[in-house]
This record gives sequence, structure tokens and C-alpha cells, in this order.
Amino acid sequence: MNAQTIRVVYPNDGGRIVLRADHNWNTDLEPVSVDDGISEFAVETTKPFFYFKPVLQRDGQTHWSRGENFLAVATSGAPLEVHPYFREDTRCSVCELMSPLASPTGVEHRWRAFLPPGYHENTLKRYPVLYMHDGNNLFLKEEAFLGNTWKTDEVLGVLDRMNAIEEVIVVGVHPKDRMSNAYSTERYSSDGVIARRSSFVLSGMAVAGSFREGGLPLKHLRLSGQLA
Repeated sequence: MNAQTIRVVYPNDGGRIVLRADHNWNTDLEPVSVDDGISEFAVETTKPFFYFKPVLQRDGQTHWSRGENFLAVATSGAPLEVHPYFREDTRCSVCELMSPLASPTGVEHRWRAFLPPGYHENTLKRYPVLYMHDGNNLFLKEEAFLGNTWKTDEVLGVLDRMNAIEEVIVVGVHPKDRMSNAYSTERYSSDGVIARRSSFVLSGMAVAGSFREGGLPLKHLRLSGQLA
């Protein structure tokens, strides 16, 4: 028999959180403790893994968490913490082109931020921040080169449904001039691999303060994008 601890983190808004799991999707699993927005569950199973969903019960109604089922690997022995949301998120976080951000060189760069679904509802969740170059190519075909975006939000959605990544905030920094030295400089690291750095991204780290960022340290996140 495997035992899995699951902690469901959700703001205390007068409802109660239960779990439903794949051994019987119609049966409520009750928490063993509830404290300050954290409902903790102890699930025993004979299977090495199982799927589950948090359910919010409030005012006589049952609300299933949005998105794909969560995956618990019961053989890991590690507690699992999840941050569900229960309402449809129709906001367009990438539709607003944010105010220019100045770099150490004095060049200003516009930027867009992708906020994961549920960002505005579950205010207890903190997110890693992924900074990407060529922000004009990430989301909107109206501003992407030849109208072809990188479909960043779609790719993140697929990876999330696969339980392959943690949800992230994406900050897409627009280039001022792709051929400018202020946009990209090239150097060789000690192992001979080309490393490209953008001076304005270093100042752009302050962007994270505008959002609920956390999780992985920023230094562990790759600065992604195709550089000229």
C-alpha cells in the first residue's frame, strides 16, 4: 500500500475543498486537516500513480477544478502541492503592450506578459518567470514576423496538460533593433559553447516585481529566444 500526501492550496472563501480520484470519481475524499488555505489529504492506494481533481463545494454546489487531471506518483514518497482554480479564465493577459522598460544602455523596450490561467483567482500561487527575447513573435500574429508566432501560450498549455512543466509567467521583451549591440552580445563560455546575453534583460528582472513570482530562482531559468 502506498500513501500519498496532497496539499491543495486555495484562498479561504467560505467553501470547502475535497478530492475526487480515478478509483471512484463520484466519491469525496475528505481532508485530514485544513489550515490557512491549505487542505491536506492522505490518500492510500495500491497503484504506483493515480489521477485526481480538487473539488470546491460551496453554497450547495460542486465546482471541479479547471484544466487537466493532476497526476500523483504515489511511489515517490514526497508530498504533492497543487494550486487549482475553479472559474473559467477569459482574460487576455498578452493583449496589453506594457510601458517601455529602460535598459542600462538607455534603450527602451516594450514588453508583454503571459499570465497562466487561474492567476487572478488563486492568489496564493507563486510562479517562476521565464524571460524570452523577440517578444513580438511570441503571441500575436499581427506583430509577428510574417504573421507566424511561436505559439508560446499554446505550447505551454500542451506541456501543462502533459504534467511536464510547472506553470510559468512569460515576459516577452520586444527588441528595439535586432541588429543592435545593445540587443545581443556574444561571448564564449569556459566550455566553448556560445552564450548570448542581453543587457536589457538584466534590468528587466525588475518586471517580476509586478507579478506574484516565486518558485524556481530566476537564475535557474533559461533566457529563451532567437537572437540576431
